[in-house]
Amino acid sequence: MRKSAPTLADAVMRESLRPHGHVPNWIGEKIAEARKFVLDVSASEFLSDLSHAAYQDTPGNQRNIALVEQTRQLSRLPHAVAWFEYDARAMRRRSMQNYKEVSYIQGVHIGNHLVASAATPAQNEEVVPQIGWLMIENGETSFTVYTFVGAPDQKFIAVLPYSIHWTTDDSVPAFASALPKLSTPDAYLATGIKGYEVPQVVYGMVPGVRPMQAEEMIAEFVGELRFVWALLSTINDIPVGIKHVRPAKGYIARGRYRSYFQHSVISLVLPKGRDPRVVARKVVELSRRRAHQVRGHWRRDWRHEGNRIWIREHQRGDASLGMVVHDYAVKHGEENRQVREILYPPARHIEEDA
Repeated sequence: MRKSAPTLADAVMRESLRPHGHVPNWIGEKIAEARKFVLDVSASEFLSDLSHAAYQDTPGNQRNIALVEQTRQLSRLPHAVAWFEYDARAMRRRSMQNYKEVSYIQGVHIGNHLVASAATPAQNEEVVPQIGWLMIENGETSFTVYTFVGAPDQKFIAVLPYSIHWTTDDSVPAFASALPKLSTPDAYLATGIKGYEVPQVVYGMVPGVRPMQAEEMIAEFVGELRFVWALLSTINDIPVGIKHVRPAKGYIARGRYRSYFQHSVISLVLPKGRDPRVVARKVVELSRRRAHQVRGHWRRDWRHEGNRIWIREHQRGDASLGMVVHDYAVKHGEENRQVREILYPPARHIEEDA
């Protein structure tokens, strides 16, 4: 019987080293390369607030569409290859407590189409204990996320058969969606935001993983990309503590001893008396409005294949709220001080060496 691994990343790595494991070797190699972050229970609960608190039911859903679109434009990676994992049950518990009416918009099949609709959420004990994201930078503005589910004890470890690709500027991923022609756009399925349709979000399939039940998995995980973006677009404004962990033990795989991964545990550190929902809403809304520079670039004309459109360099957002500089490495710069002071007094934050 296998001993529990310290993190889901370790468990996935061990699975990739098994002779007939369910995780391709190349994924294990990427996880080994990644900078690793583990959200503890408090941070996992706050991920729910970041993903839901700022969204509201409005006519035509236009406010939510604008909000999620801005988080896309701010969602770059802190490192070229990064791994984040969170306590899925803690997040679900928090969502059911505060956002039950909007939290679990799941995909369902109607005829031959995959659509998102309100559904009865699974009970908390039915939720996988941990969810992990392997994120890879494909270029300066192009990114991919792979989703993993399971538990460190390896009773169940799986990589979902699909990937999600997005760009943070107006460029479009260089390949078409791997999904069959559906009535629901990829961006809507990925974020769970009804009416959100942009060409900068597409689904792909994971090399080396059987595509069986891909549509069913996409249906079950509708909205997961919104959680990814909620974290990436606000990571420099979240009041957190950081603990670096260097495991002393390891395991034997393929005939040799291997050490467990070093990783950083992220904990939420809020000033006493501050409601996490209020802080999350303000962080997301202020980040959404902060100015950021958009470089000039060619954009593929997704409505007229073969054509390209030149987009001139321009600035978006309100510069009085600070300027977002995308060349960051999970750290805080002077340009974020005004936003932080509005929300909370100084607290310990993720530092560059995390």
